[in-house]
Parts: sequence; C-alpha cells; structure tokens
Amino acid sequence: EEAFDATWSDVGYLEDSTINRQIYQEYPQLYGFNEGLCAVKLDDKWAYINTMGEVVIPASGDIANDGFDVAWSFSEGLAKVRNSSGKYAYIDTSGEIVIPWATYYETYGSSDEFHNELPGDFHNGHALVRNPSSPYQYGYINRTGMFLGFLYQDAGPYNEGLAYVQELGASGKYYYIDTAGEIAIPLSSDPADGFAQAETFSEGRAIVYNDALDLRCYIDTKGNAVTDYVGFHMG
Repeated sequence: EEAFDATWSDVGYLEDSTINRQIYQEYPQLYGFNEGLCAVKLDDKWAYINTMGEVVIPASGDIANDGFDVAWSFSEGLAKVRNSSGKYAYIDTSGEIVIPWATYYETYGSSDEFHNELPGDFHNGHALVRNPSSPYQYGYINRTGMFLGFLYQDAGPYNEGLAYVQELGASGKYYYIDTAGEIAIPLSSDPADGFAQAETFSEGRAIVYNDALDLRCYIDTKGNAVTDYVGFHMG
C-alpha cells in the first residue's frame, strides 16, 4: 500500500463532506482509512486520525523516543510503524507498541517505495518478514511477535488461511502452507514437476505455473486444477 498526496477524490469516500474537506486541507499526505483509522503525515512525522478527522494516535508516538518516521494502515488491529533509525514495530489501535522491532525486519524495496517494505501487514494472524542477512530467506511472525523461522526461499502473505512458499534452494518449487505452518497443498499437486511459481488465493482460487509446460492454471484450496493449463501471464 502506498501513501499518496491527498486530493478531494482521495478522501471523498467519507460520508461527511465537511470532514472530507477538513482532512484534505490539514493532511496533504495520507493513507486510506482502514479499520476506522488513517495514517497522516504531520510535518516530518506520522500520526493517525479517526473518521471524524481527530488525531487519536499522535505523531509523538514513540519507538525509541523518536516518533513515527513512517506509518502504515491498520490490518487485523495492528499497524506497522518505523522510526528514523529504520527500526520497525507494530502498534494497536490505542497506539501502544505490541510487537517491538527486531533485527530480522528488513526493507524490501527502495526508500521511497514504502508500500513494498517488509515486514508486511498482518493477514490471517501472520506477517511476512525477510532475513536482513539474505535477500532470499523469508519467514513469518505471529501476533505475539513470535518469529517462526526463515524457512523459505520466497513467500507471500496469507489469505483465506493459506500462503504460498518456495522451498529453499535456487530451483525450489512452490507449495502452500496453512496458518499452523503445515503443508496444505504439497509440491506433488502438480503431476509434471511441481509449481515453479504461485500466487495468493482469492475467492478460493490461486494461479500456479508449470515450468515444464510453460503454462498456468487455477487451483482450488485443495490443490485441484479447476481450469486447463493456458498461457496467460502471472502477476
């Protein structure tokens, strides 16, 4: 998710046009509302407002007494924040830090591409993280901040209780795990040679890629192909 410069249309999704105008005038840079809160930039720090335009988590919010240098939208009651030292934490809707920063949080993308950074937002109780010592080792933390290990060459966010992951190794194949970290759709689901690429589930379907055939298909949450393999583009 990317912060944007506010225009009238950006904040027009609130019902009260007076509040829309107030937000537009007071906060030139913001994220969209999610779970009743919106991250807004105040001078060089970030704060959160409610749907009445009131600051409910101030810019003096504290990571190592430095405030929020960057802040993101809430997801499952938690929001990712970052201080000027590049340290991350997660706060709850009261602004309390519930998951302190840790060394395995790592930027994924350039400094001006905040929407591409890891650690990720929480989905199905988990957030994706990457090993700061290796660009090709991924894992997850849960809502308590427990780190579940850098077990994968690549990985994606959870959705509908499943996440795609890639086994370690340059030629590792993809499979799907459940929220307990157990294999839900194994490598052998593709009878040819396993999934060479996979995408996140949406409405019970996900796209997977067969390297040998150079084709893609949709699978269901059991790993069954629900369409024929075709040559449409992934991503």
